[in-house]
Amino acid sequence: MNENHLSVSRNNRLAVILIAVFIIIFLLQRGGLIFFGYSHISHPYFDEPVSGTLTHDLLEGQLRAPLFVYQYENRSGDSLMEGLLMYPLYRIFGPSMFSMKLFAMLSSLMCLILWILFLRRYCGIWAALVFTALFALPPPMFARLNLVGTLSSHHMLNPVVPLQLLLFFRIMAKDRPVPSSLAWVGFGFICGLGSYTFYSYIIFNVFCLFFLLVFRPARFTLRAGSVFFLGLVTGFAPWIYRSLYSSGGSSYMRELLGGTAFSPWTFIQSFGFNVPHSLGYGYPGREIGMAGVFFTFFMLICFSVSLAVFLAVLRLQPAASLRNRLVATPTSQLPGIFMGLFLIFFLLCLSLSSKQIDPVEYWPYFGLYATFAPLI
Repeated sequence: MNENHLSVSRNNRLAVILIAVFIIIFLLQRGGLIFFGYSHISHPYFDEPVSGTLTHDLLEGQLRAPLFVYQYENRSGDSLMEGLLMYPLYRIFGPSMFSMKLFAMLSSLMCLILWILFLRRYCGIWAALVFTALFALPPPMFARLNLVGTLSSHHMLNPVVPLQLLLFFRIMAKDRPVPSSLAWVGFGFICGLGSYTFYSYIIFNVFCLFFLLVFRPARFTLRAGSVFFLGLVTGFAPWIYRSLYSSGGSSYMRELLGGTAFSPWTFIQSFGFNVPHSLGYGYPGREIGMAGVFFTFFMLICFSVSLAVFLAVLRLQPAASLRNRLVATPTSQLPGIFMGLFLIFFLLCLSLSSKQIDPVEYWPYFGLYATFAPLI
């Protein structure tokens, strides 16, 4: 027994060491792109420079317009948040594209660390190691997109997702005490802040609440819902304030949520196009290539495995009704079920939305990526 325990401890230490090695590789690889491959990560349009305008004016000590005017897109606040958060880097390294790229790299590093913490807690240290290796040594386009400083600052959503999931599954865990008000208000705040950062985050929030009501409905009490709503409104408050004197954000939200109609053939066409192009690493070109095809199959296999595990767990539950079986699902199984189902849920929403990917111009209107010419 002691020998087995020592063996497990040695294996865990080895995994931690390897994770640290891959984090160093990540920093060297992304840092190398900033220092030696800038032409591969520059954004030729206006998104990156405009995000630095607020930071520059803060350094000068004088804003040339009201604060929310610097949020140049009514529907999302990522550019404004980026301008505020980049201030320390501008202060240290000066107002430059290097500072912006460094901020993007730090955002990616934060995303990596938060996912490691999440996977370590709910999937084990070796799952965290595999993720770290894939994140540190990805396909070239993925590495470039980590550092294309803005694409309208959308990279800022990346660390928000695992942060919200850490709070979410703390609330979902049956082996823990009833979640505190602090956990609920934090979860609500991140939900609201993510939605303010970029509008398509609402899809993620809807799925989180749906997942909670299916698997842990008893956790969502009146008191918990009230505290959650307080945090949600607080996090979303900048968007609400911005909409008070500009209708752009609210009108866009109405357009986004309205006008959805189901046509079977249109849905099949959209879904068949959206899946490989959303997961295919072929961006910014329209062609997806063999890597995109194989990765699409890989993701579908992962979803199938998650679904098979989920169904197996349901069959093992002694409860008679389906509802009771869902509620009795062990916490250890929930993260895998969540990941597999959310992938399909997001692609379904994308395919049903009136905001479609144009297969001719390849301009994703639904918050995937903005298009730009291939760089060499």
